[in-house]
Amino acid sequence: MTPTVAPGELPVPTPTPTPTVGEPADRLDDPNDPLPPPSRWENEDPPGTTGDPQHNDPESIAAWIAEFDALPASDLTDEEYAAFKLILAEQRLAGMEAAKARVEALKRGEP
Repeated sequence: MTPTVAPGELPVPTPTPTPTVGEPADRLDDPNDPLPPPSRWENEDPPGTTGDPQHNDPESIAAWIAEFDALPASDLTDEEYAAFKLILAEQRLAGMEAAKARVEALKRGEP
C-alpha cells in the first residue's frame, strides 16, 4: 500500500533499522539491488569487469601477489627524485592555473 501525500506535505520516510555488528544488512539480500554481494559472483567477473583477466580464487590471488613481490624495487637517485618532485610541482601549478582560468571563465558566463 502506497501512502498518499496531500499537496504541500512532504512524505516522511520510514526509517530503516541500523544493523548491529554481526547482523547481515538487509540490502545485501535485496533481489533488486543492482550490485549483488560478492558471494553471488564469486566465480564470475564482477559487474562492470567483463573479461577481467584477474580471478578471485586463492591460487590466482597468490600468483598475482608473487608476481608483484618479484618486481625489483624502484630506488631513485637524489637527482631523479629531485626531477620527479619538480615535475609534480609543475603539474600541481598547471592544475591550479587551469582551475583558476575555469573559474574566471564561469564568472564571465562562458560554458
